[in-house]
Formats: sequence, structure tokens, C-alpha cells
Amino acid sequence: MTNAEQTSVLITGGDKGLGLEAARRLGAKGWTVFLGSRDAGRGRAAADKLAADGANVVLVPLDVASDESVGAAVRLVREYTDRLDVLINNAGVSGGGVAPADATADEVHSVYNINVYGTIKVTHASLSLLRAADHSRCDGVQRWRFLRGRDRSGAAHLEAP
Repeated sequence: MTNAEQTSVLITGGDKGLGLEAARRLGAKGWTVFLGSRDAGRGRAAADKLAADGANVVLVPLDVASDESVGAAVRLVREYTDRLDVLINNAGVSGGGVAPADATADEVHSVYNINVYGTIKVTHASLSLLRAADHSRCDGVQRWRFLRGRDRSGAAHLEAP
């Protein structure tokens, strides 16, 4: 179990980009970082680097599109702590930059399965751990693939071409 005074965070997609940077910064502040990663090799490399820099990090295999993986991830977190102070839903995909007029239902579904439904799955599965913390919070990083293939993170609107 983690120290009752040590803040804990689960970061989905924590093995690269914004997720890894959040893990690095929170780990440097002494937080226990549960590093969610779909890719085992990339996740292990990220966790090892964070640990070498002094972070208290636990690698959590996590594919947000899989109910089984989400359940196993939350069970693993429970092996280390009885509460979760922060959940950062960072896992996401861009969808390849297909223009809306050209996108098929299957292409849109695959993006929604990770970016929307995956976020809901992880959040729901983590609720009891979040509720056990005094002042928990759940944050999300939204990814939108804009027209003409430009990536933007954190935006809540679509930009016209």
C-alpha cells in the first residue's frame, strides 16, 4: 500500500507525450505514479526512466479499449493502494486525419472506442478508488484530429479548413 500521505495518480497513455511528461512532473513531486501503457516495451522503458529519476512508479498494462484490460489495471492499482487521488485520462488516438466527408463509420468507431468509450470505461472502473480519496479529481486530455491533418491536443472545438 502507498503511504496515506503520498498522493497517487493513474495516467492512461502514460508512456509517451503529455502522459509521460505528467508522470515525470508528478513523480518528481513525490507522487505514486501508476503508469498506464498499452505497449509493454514502451511502458517498461518509460517506467524504468522515471524510476531512475527517483519516481515511485508502477507500470500498469492498460488498453482502454478492452474491458478485461481496464478491470485488470484497476485490480493492479488496488494491490498498491486503497485510494486514487487523481485519474488522468490521457490515452487517445488521432484517427489518421480523414476528412469528415470521407470518414467511414468503422474509422470513427475505432477513434471513439478509445477516446470516448475508453475514457468512460477507465473512469467508471476507478470510481471506488477515487471516492476513497479525500479530494480526488479526474482529468482528461482530449484529442481531436482536425481537417487537413493537423493535430491539436486539449481543444474542444473543430477548426474549419
